[in-house]
This record gives sequence, structure tokens and C-alpha cells, in this order.
Amino acid sequence: MKHIVPLALTGLIAVILANPSRADDLLFKNGDRWTGKLISLSDGKVKFKTELVGALTVDAKKVLTIETDDDVEVHMNDGTVLVDTLDSADAGTTRTKGNATPGSVLLTLDDMASINPPEPEWTGRALVGGEIERGNTIKDSAYVELNAKYETKANRIGLRGSYDGERTKNRSDGTSTTQDRNLFGRLRYDYFLKDRYFWYLQTSGEKDGPSDLDLRFVVGTGLGRDFVKRPDLKLSAYAGPTFISENFNDESSDDQRAAGRVGWDFWWKAYGDIALFTEGTYTQAGLDDILVEGEVGFRDELTESIFLEGKIVWEYDSEPAEDADRQDVDYIFGLGYKF
Repeated sequence: MKHIVPLALTGLIAVILANPSRADDLLFKNGDRWTGKLISLSDGKVKFKTELVGALTVDAKKVLTIETDDDVEVHMNDGTVLVDTLDSADAGTTRTKGNATPGSVLLTLDDMASINPPEPEWTGRALVGGEIERGNTIKDSAYVELNAKYETKANRIGLRGSYDGERTKNRSDGTSTTQDRNLFGRLRYDYFLKDRYFWYLQTSGEKDGPSDLDLRFVVGTGLGRDFVKRPDLKLSAYAGPTFISENFNDESSDDQRAAGRVGWDFWWKAYGDIALFTEGTYTQAGLDDILVEGEVGFRDELTESIFLEGKIVWEYDSEPAEDADRQDVDYIFGLGYKF
């Protein structure tokens, strides 16, 4: 009996040494190391769970290398998907161990679009801006915008809506008048093809009081491409035939016409939590029939969900309503919520 206990202890130690505690590691550029479990890398953020603190989120730019004890699903920026265990390598790189994919592949975090991406869900942001004026003039103005997106490996759906209005109150009789009202809505569907190309179908509607535009309805289709799709930089463009129908409130003639359209979308995380962006469309139906709609601005992420945004929205219509200007410019600044 006296030999059983030492033998049991020896066996337990052997089992522990042969099966050490399994854990993943994050090595940071400042030399820190976290040990725990890698949850995901998505949208420039690494989610990691430690035993003492629990789930944490950190900027991917602060991470030097990633090591995992189990296979993870790595989505590369070029569209390649690797399923393998990750190990650290020299000069801040990561290497697949070659267990689940043929051979070992040398990677950097800049090469990776995501690791263990979450299940597709609706994401988006809401922006609210406004102005309140009291005194000789009683005026309230508001700008509200909503963007939402749902994306899978094969499809992408985008929704956008905005309202821009101004209400003035008459001091003598207390009546309120709503003026300068603009309503806009857009729905777009993308079907992904090879090499980041996609086929798109897009429709939009707009009502603009100051421009005497009762309704502009646009529907178009064509091909596009995501040229760059990284956590810190995105660039895409598309082009195709478009049908436009315009109805006016004044004596201008209503118009329906076929046209060609080119669109672009650019976003760049320029410094820290500040991003620059621009998007728009150029539409032409004839030599003298041109419609350009675009915006350019910045977005500052104050927290993970709250942001500040400032932008200039510009429109040029070579054939506007009879008494309307060809050019329209809005300066918008507001507070937003990301979901």
C-alpha cells in the first residue's frame, strides 16, 4: 500500500505534463501578453476572453501576433479562407501550423480581414443633428439619417433613409409652418461574384421641397467591385444603366429617361478613431443632362457605439425645376449611434 500513493502522484504529474492547460495568446506591440481564448477578429477589433477579467475588446492595430491552440477560421483580404491553428513567427508575423491546410502560411494581421467572424446580422448607424433658435425668430431644424447593412458571403443588403426639415413658428398667431423639407430613401442589393466583383440592383426615391421636386424615382443595375476591403480602408465602385423618373411641383415638365450611372464609396480610418469618407453617384442621360450627388465628411468614434459626424452634401442637377438652382449644398453636423 505504501507504494501506491507515490505511484499515483507520479502518474498524475505525468498526465499534467503531457496535457498542459490549453490557451491562446495575444502578444502586443508594447510587449504585453494576454493568455486566454481568442473569440474573433472583426472590423479592426479583437475580442479575447481571459480567465480573470472575462471578455475584452482591443484595437487590432495594437496586436503584434496571435497564437491559438485550436483551429480558427481566417478570412484573408483577398477572399481566401484558411482553417488552421496559428503560431507566432519572427518580425511580428503569424504562421499557420499546417495542420488543417496544406503547408504552413506566413501571415500578418494586415493580411487578415477577420478571424472567426460572427454570424451575419444587421449592423448600422443612426445620425441626428439639429438647430433650435429662439427670440425674434422661433425656428427648429432637424436632420435624421439611418444606415443599415446585412452581409453574408454571397449577398449584401443596404438601406439608407434621411429626413431634413425646418419648422418656423409665427409669433403673432402661434401657427407653425414646415418648410425646406427633404426626404430620401434607398435600397440596394449586391450579389457577390468572383474576385470581389458583384452584381447590384438599386432603387431610390427623393422628395425635395425647396427644389420643387415632388418625387425623383431611380432604379438601376450593373456591376461593381470592392477594390479594397480592410478594417482601416474600404473602396468600392459600380456602374450600369439607370432609369430616372422626375415629377415637379411647379410648371416644369415631368420627365422619364434612361441614363448611365457611376457610383463610388470610400472610407478610411485616417488617424486614431477618426475616419474620412466620401460616396456619391454621377448620372448622365445626354450631353446636357447631368445629375451628380455626393457627400464628403469625417466620423469620430467617441466610444464603441457613439460617434460625431460632420459632412458636406452636394447635388448638381443640370435640368432642375423652373425656379430652382442647379446646385444645392448642405452642411451637416450631428451625434450618432452605431449598432
